[in-house]
Amino acid sequence: MKTKAAVVYEYRKPMVIEELELDGPKQKEVLIKYGAAGLCHSDLSVINGVLTVSGKRRLTVITVQVI
Repeated sequence: MKTKAAVVYEYRKPMVIEELELDGPKQKEVLIKYGAAGLCHSDLSVINGVLTVSGKRRLTVITVQVI
């Protein structure tokens, strides 16, 4: 399944809009179509490096459009 997403690769760097390939829904999961999404202050804090993500340092991915 293809989607467009705003992806953060590094703290304090601009988000990059790109097309991603994601797995489709699995058994007992559903696919929901939506028209808009937003950011919360915590998302912005991670993007700006105020809050960090532990473990594999996976940063925020925000879906902006399902193709």
